[in-house]
Amino acid sequence: MDGINLYRNHPVRRGAESAPVIWRSGSTCLRDYAPHDTDAQPVLIVPSLINRFWILDLEPQHSLIRFLAAQGLRPLVMDWDAPSEEEKAFGLDDYVMKRLIPALGIAAAEKPAHVIGYCMGGALALALAQLEPTRVRSLVLLATPWDFHAGYGAAGQNGAILEEKLGVWLKGEEYLPVEVVQGAFTAFQPMHAFHKFTAFAGYDQSSPQAARFVLTEDWLNDGVPLTAPAARECYGDWCARNAMQRGFWRIGGQFIDPRKIMIPAYAVVPGKDRIVPPQSAMPLAQALPKAVCQKPMLGHIGIMSSPNAISQVWKPLAAWLGAH
Repeated sequence: MDGINLYRNHPVRRGAESAPVIWRSGSTCLRDYAPHDTDAQPVLIVPSLINRFWILDLEPQHSLIRFLAAQGLRPLVMDWDAPSEEEKAFGLDDYVMKRLIPALGIAAAEKPAHVIGYCMGGALALALAQLEPTRVRSLVLLATPWDFHAGYGAAGQNGAILEEKLGVWLKGEEYLPVEVVQGAFTAFQPMHAFHKFTAFAGYDQSSPQAARFVLTEDWLNDGVPLTAPAARECYGDWCARNAMQRGFWRIGGQFIDPRKIMIPAYAVVPGKDRIVPPQSAMPLAQALPKAVCQKPMLGHIGIMSSPNAISQVWKPLAAWLGAH
């Protein structure tokens, strides 16, 4: 409780200014982090649907997006925002076909773009790469789940129970609330909040470590609801029936098969990831014919928020992008 109170009263707030919007459709927009360098190699970045994009741009001095821009690339970031009235019936197919593909058209207008997907966004980026192979230069997957029946223990084995419970909740509803989404993640590691806030109570509250903890926790608590159709696919098809690993997840009329993606790929599989365990992410990395796999000993969020993320993840990633 001391840790929680310190967090709630901490003065740090996110100071990074979001980049200008160059395209918008519904509640989704595309933000350009190098608007004055339009000749640079474009990089389309796809975050998860259930979180804001700014874990990738946590603060000006600690931002994967700004780091890539400093390497001479042109990062363009999907900002999903909360679903609007226009998107309330969207499933995952709609998000790829009606949002990602048009955004890729903007990003890759002059030359094919690198595409980076983080967490759930990696699965959407994978589908995009299969559907639009001539406009995607390379594919980067950061902590992307694939086999939902591996590495999750009892939580993974009880996917059908979770689907049933959420089905009751979603009956007659248009959205799965943020609180329910967060509750499902908490079920994977129920003592995590206890441990992290207990540790935070011992931090020097004026330190960069404390500031980054607060910013990361603010991001975690600023999620967005998931449309009911997308929620049913994620918890039913992905979790309960393991559709991606078993080969019957379909987008744009095609079954998404990583073995068909013949462009260069780079998979980051964090060794300490508890949200997407390595056992879940590795089958995807192994199925991509031209993939390089990196295994930093960081957590799911640590590859963005940890002070070691720059040396262990961002610099190797930038070097790989520069070579491709």
